[in-house]
Amino acid sequence: MAPVRQMWRTIKLFIAWATLQLVDEGVISLNKTLSTGQTVSGCLTKMIEQSDNDCSVYLRLVVGNDRINSMWAEAGYTNTEVLLDSSGGYDGKQTSTNDQAALLQRLYAGTALSDASTTLLLDHMKAQVWRTRVPAGLPDGVVVADKPGWLEIESGWTQSDAALVWGESSTYIITVLGSEGALESEIAQLSSAVYEELNS
Repeated sequence: MAPVRQMWRTIKLFIAWATLQLVDEGVISLNKTLSTGQTVSGCLTKMIEQSDNDCSVYLRLVVGNDRINSMWAEAGYTNTEVLLDSSGGYDGKQTSTNDQAALLQRLYAGTALSDASTTLLLDHMKAQVWRTRVPAGLPDGVVVADKPGWLEIESGWTQSDAALVWGESSTYIITVLGSEGALESEIAQLSSAVYEELNS
């Protein structure tokens, strides 16, 4: 069974998907101005490319906690959830490697969102600035769209990444949810080993 982890940042992929799904349905607009003065489009860019936490909160609230959980469940992301306390207040979030791989596979296949929204999200993932995990283990010039994550736990920081890699002779998905102080360098080493295996 794939691990389920409370992760602060890789779950932003699912928040982005839910936001863009509502854009595709005409429920919200990318040009909608949030209470902060930022647009949905601007916050989406910051959330994925810079892993901005505030924008992930703003977009999650635009969608709504109950609605976003329903959307994820209906799409089959059954281990991905905004955790709520007994009064309905926010109490964390969780996801799994299987759910991340499923979303990435659908983005690659073009079945997760409209063509325009798929291109937008993948472009943001390709442009994200934290490149020390899966991308660091790849040869120069290999295209990768990913969303890394990190979380402070009792033993220190633990690292994660969810990536779609266009290799020289294969295209593949790799998702890692670290535990027990997993390091960026360890994910990079795993990424390198997987690439060599699939492209040698």
